[in-house]
Amino acid sequence: MTKEEQQLVEFLLLQYIDGKSSPAEEQQLFSILRREDINHTSLEALVEELISSEPGLVQYKSEEWETILKNSIGEPVQRNKLKVFSRPLIFRWVAAAAITALVAFGSIWLLNQPKKAVEPVSKVVPLQDVSSPATSAAVLTLSNGKKVLLNNAPDGLVTIDAGVKLVKSANGELVYQSGDVSTRTALLSYNTVSNPRGSNVISISLSDGTRVWLNTESTITYPTSFAAKERRVEVTGEAYFEVNHNEQKPFIVKGHSMLVEVLGTHFNINNYKDEPASVTTLLEGSVRVTKDEQAVILKTGQQASVNNGNNSEIAVINDADLKSVMAWKNDLFDFNSAHITAIMRQLARWYNVDVVFEGKVPERHYTGAIRKSVNLSEVIRMIQLAGGARVTIDNKKLVVQEQ
Repeated sequence: MTKEEQQLVEFLLLQYIDGKSSPAEEQQLFSILRREDINHTSLEALVEELISSEPGLVQYKSEEWETILKNSIGEPVQRNKLKVFSRPLIFRWVAAAAITALVAFGSIWLLNQPKKAVEPVSKVVPLQDVSSPATSAAVLTLSNGKKVLLNNAPDGLVTIDAGVKLVKSANGELVYQSGDVSTRTALLSYNTVSNPRGSNVISISLSDGTRVWLNTESTITYPTSFAAKERRVEVTGEAYFEVNHNEQKPFIVKGHSMLVEVLGTHFNINNYKDEPASVTTLLEGSVRVTKDEQAVILKTGQQASVNNGNNSEIAVINDADLKSVMAWKNDLFDFNSAHITAIMRQLARWYNVDVVFEGKVPERHYTGAIRKSVNLSEVIRMIQLAGGARVTIDNKKLVVQEQ
């Protein structure tokens, strides 16, 4: 941090600890604390120095702040905002605990649940562990059916398929370099990239210059060269697109519940079959979303949602939470009042584990963010500190019970 940034952080921290910060100031503070270039050790020392300078406050170690956080937060909170308790001293303790926990774990984790008694931190169930994916396990299937494990392929030319060069760049991106390809050949030549559970995000640069980021447990099928009047691909799971503009050839993404048509734009499609809905989110430009005879045109910041498994109409959501939508691409879990079942679906895909709910499914919603590079136990630990659910890891299985 620069000297000016440090002074800003000191001001924002004091405002937050004293319960005087505005929502905009809190958002600015949390945004700074999430940055990768922040020295968390120095920042934690700064937090404790500021707390110790406050009259009547006791300086606590990090694990003691966690205990305070766990045993003090029991009433509903807004996103990135703790409830101000009637006694300012109590609030300062809670605020300091939240900040110190954020610094220590690179996360923000707040609780949306009714007030209830919680167990001391010492009684939180010890966990086995599962590491986050270290590499991509994506598989490329060529037009002749041959499969290539992309992580094992050397940088440079991977192969030539239907006259198109497939090149792996130094950062692992799969790049299509089309040459002179006949329309007949191109229309018959399709490739598929499958990114399984427990695999890092992979990026692909298609032959028209469109870039695609493919999430875990997702698949995309596309022609090696776009020689037809439209550029059509098919996606299951989740993908983010930055489409190269071409008015003469609209770009169409087919999901299992909707079609998305664009000329040139940035958008995300969440199309997992085990999710309650298929959702398209527009970050830039304009797209048309079609389901059967229905069609809507999205503007920047809007979402189109179609419930899976029925004939519901397309629902349009204004002011979508773009940060949460794009968290997967930015190596984050970011939950905004997410139900425990929705969180577990994401964890199952990323860590390649099965999830079992024993007894009644906890009716809890959680708001928080944590880096996807952490081990599974760190995510579970934050959930258990928040309360409402008891989660244990049994080899490659997550067992969830109501707390």
